[in-house]
Amino acid sequence: FWCKNCKNLLYQSQFVFFCTTPFSSTMAVQLSTGSIEDLLDGSTPQEVGQPTLQILSLKKIPVSNSGEQDRYRLSLWDGENVMFAMVASCVQELITSDQLDRWAVICPDVYVNAEIMNEKRILIIMQLTIIQKGSDIGGQIQGHPGAQPVNEGA
Repeated sequence: FWCKNCKNLLYQSQFVFFCTTPFSSTMAVQLSTGSIEDLLDGSTPQEVGQPTLQILSLKKIPVSNSGEQDRYRLSLWDGENVMFAMVASCVQELITSDQLDRWAVICPDVYVNAEIMNEKRILIIMQLTIIQKGSDIGGQIQGHPGAQPVNEGA
C-alpha cells in the first residue's frame, strides 16, 4: 500500500498501515472534502473509496458485559462534514496504546457504512491507515473556505 499524501510505501502492523514520512508544517494534509456527505447519503465504500479524514474526538463507550472489551466512538471530519464511527476490536488497541489519537489523520481501508437507530449512519472501521498522528498535527485541519470549525469534545 502507498500513502495517499506523500506517495511513500506504508509500514504494516497487524491490521493498520502507518506512513513513515515525518510530518512537516510545510506538508499539507489534504482531507477528502465531501466524502462524509456521500457516506451520510448512503454511498457504499466502493463508491466513496478510501477517504482521508481527521479524528476530532475519541470517546470510550463502556460495555455492560464484564467479559467484553470497551468500544470507542470517533468523530470524523472531512473538512466540511462530521460523521461518527466505531472501530473494530483489532483497531482499538491503537487507541489504548496512544498510536491513534485526537486530531490524527486516517484513511479507513476496510469499513462498512451502516445504518443504525432512527436512520443514522455510522462507519464501522475494521482496518485503517494512520496518515499522521494527532500529536504531530495538534488541532483541527482547516476545511474549505465555507466550512465552519467543529467544536467536538474529546
